Amino acid sequence: MLDTFLSNDRFIDDDFISINEGNKKKNKLTEEEGLALAEEIETASKNPEESKSSKTKWKELKILAQDSDVSMAEFEQSLQESSWGIGNIISTEKQRAFIANSNLFISGVARNLPLMMFALLPIFAGILMLLYIRSDKYFVEHMVHALHLHTFAYLIYGLGILGITNLNFSSGWVVTITFTIVSVYSFLSFKNIYKQSWIKTMIKFFILGHIYITFLSLGLMTELYITLLLM
Repeated sequence: MLDTFLSNDRFIDDDFISINEGNKKKNKLTEEEGLALAEEIETASKNPEESKSSKTKWKELKILAQDSDVSMAEFEQSLQESSWGIGNIISTEKQRAFIANSNLFISGVARNLPLMMFALLPIFAGILMLLYIRSDKYFVEHMVHALHLHTFAYLIYGLGILGITNLNFSSGWVVTITFTIVSVYSFLSFKNIYKQSWIKTMIKFFILGHIYITFLSLGLMTELYITLLLM
């Protein structure tokens, strides 16, 4: 009986010791966290300029843009402290309208994109006419060819977008595959219609691609700028 009591008493002491050690470890961990927090506070107090110069986040800037109580001067100051400003290209009022209604801007760009691409069709046909100036084809025929290639490209890229959004396909693979399909189809189309050698077709294909990408970039930037001004 006495042995059992002493044994139980020893177990209680061991449990008490282990609890005390656990509390000590917990207190030690709390002390370490407190020291780390104190170091962060001390660093921030020693370097106020570094904390002050931290960039304003997009969400904070969007809230400021939408708040009618925030004056234009206050918003302009926050805009200058952030990395989202675009300088003096457009006025601060337009930049504020863009940030406050960025979702509308994106939908506006998507809505105007087909119009921009349609406007580039005559340019594409004109480049084809210059590259194949010795052919007996009229401008209208080049225009039909350009329309055919753009329609095929819209179809393939549209299927790729559906694969990314609905089927969770990898965007990198989708872009690579769709671009390859469109490029190969366009090259074979040039070879089949204009009946020139593989080397000449390849050279003219690359020339057309570089020139058209330049006009496409200019058209896209123009569309972005006009959409921003219309907001």
